[in-house]
Amino acid sequence: FVETLQKPSCCVRVPVRFPRRSWCPMTLTVGVVVALAWSFVLMAAAIGFVWRMAVAGEFSEPRARQIERIRRRWTLERQRRGGGDEEDGGDPSDSDDDDDEELMRHVNTAKYMRACVYEEFGATSEVLRVTDRWPTPPFDHFRQQREMLLIRVVATALNPVDYKTVRGELSLVQKLIGRRYDAKVNEGKKLDAKGRTRAQVLDSTRPPMVAGRDVAGWVVDVGYGCTRFKVGDCVMADSTLAINGGLAEYVCVPEHMAEHMPHGCTYEEAAAIPLVGLTSLQTMMWAGVVTRESIEAACADAQRKQQQQQQQQQQQQQQQQQHEEDKNNKKSRTRNGLVHRNHKGNSGEAEAKQQPSAPSSKQKRVLILGGSTATGMIAVQLASKVGKAHVTATCSARNTELVRSLGAAQTIDYTKVKDWSDTDQRFDVVYDTVGGPEAYPRATRVLSPRGSFVTVAFDEQGRVTVPAVLRAAWLIGKRKLSEWLLGGPRYRFHSVSSRDFDLVRKLVSAGLVRPVIDRKFKFTLDDVRAAFAHVESGRARGKVVVSIM
Repeated sequence: FVETLQKPSCCVRVPVRFPRRSWCPMTLTVGVVVALAWSFVLMAAAIGFVWRMAVAGEFSEPRARQIERIRRRWTLERQRRGGGDEEDGGDPSDSDDDDDEELMRHVNTAKYMRACVYEEFGATSEVLRVTDRWPTPPFDHFRQQREMLLIRVVATALNPVDYKTVRGELSLVQKLIGRRYDAKVNEGKKLDAKGRTRAQVLDSTRPPMVAGRDVAGWVVDVGYGCTRFKVGDCVMADSTLAINGGLAEYVCVPEHMAEHMPHGCTYEEAAAIPLVGLTSLQTMMWAGVVTRESIEAACADAQRKQQQQQQQQQQQQQQQQQHEEDKNNKKSRTRNGLVHRNHKGNSGEAEAKQQPSAPSSKQKRVLILGGSTATGMIAVQLASKVGKAHVTATCSARNTELVRSLGAAQTIDYTKVKDWSDTDQRFDVVYDTVGGPEAYPRATRVLSPRGSFVTVAFDEQGRVTVPAVLRAAWLIGKRKLSEWLLGGPRYRFHSVSSRDFDLVRKLVSAGLVRPVIDRKFKFTLDDVRAAFAHVESGRARGKVVVSIM
């Protein structure tokens, strides 16, 4: 039998049954591909881990560097305040090398700050409270996540999204985009009377939470990988993805959500810029009213004009000095009067040249719904000063002069005109900052062919629920299909991002855009509640700012 099997002619006749050959090669191929993919993933993870340990040093910072970083932080804080605080332990920079353990223990235990928090969702007049025993962001832990900044907040600006968050209208959105942090952060240390740990307190998906969003202050510490900022830089930031909200003494934000403060800007003005500036800029860029090239050119022209104005001021000062010298000389009275009359005549000619001209047919016509809102005011300035567009804005009668001073050519009083679409004018862009179910249907009646409609508010106002999101998605999809298939107006529901933060800073530095501040409040419970009430009333003419320091 063995000899028979060894014959070549019998090898083919052995009745061995194999599985179906149609799927065996496919299974083998898939297995090989999956194995190779997992090998590459594990190799990349190993390389990244080794790089982070060896190059970035994220897992083992030298103790001397950590001590020096903490000393710089507290030294800067002491200089800003103008002196030390005996209750906070004084200035750690005065400690000797032998007191490193005491210094570390001081920094690890003094982790409380003043903050405006809410324990549960509800009315802002009931749930908001200001406490001095709220934990500061554990920056020593989150610094390892790369490109994080610890900011000492000086001013915080309020937005409509802030009181909606406190009410719980955006609780569904918070659960989707909120951040839960590692439960091992200071695990076992109870931070409040309810026995919650730091990780539980810093959970940004549900209360308790710190209110506020837009902040301005200076950098007190930087994480690994931060190249744009250093300790002591004055910055403005959007704390949407931060570890805690903006109504607090400290906030920890990602580096890409922060930008240097514009030149000649106060902390209060800088805090009023991030959200409204980014929103209006990105919507105007999407609609084609402004472009990055036009912004760069406008900023360059504005800087050139500023230099010319400075030179003219210097010349005027020199002329005034010369005029005073000639005035003291009795022999030159007649000549002084002639010079004075010539100066008046030249200024009158300059004023005549500065009179506004009629709108050109080549200009884009932009309609802004809610021109007296903080977002609308920035949009009016962008469209008129940078985009050179003919701007029409809706506002009440008491805000007409303010909106016109910002660059609007025409205004519509919505308190007298029930339907703003009842007009013969046609617009290239309609920018909706108010929302409502009637905004889009009315805009279709005044938009030119292939015009653009962009909004930052839902048609339905109130709490964001799953059915409301589904209805909004249905409306957005139907309008986009009308744009693609039927040639209807371009439609966009805009969601803000931080990619154009540098352009906002350039525009404010050049003087092309300026934030309008309506009221300023102090960082007390009564003032904070009054600030939220003023924003909720819808009567704010610009931004409402709370001064933290």
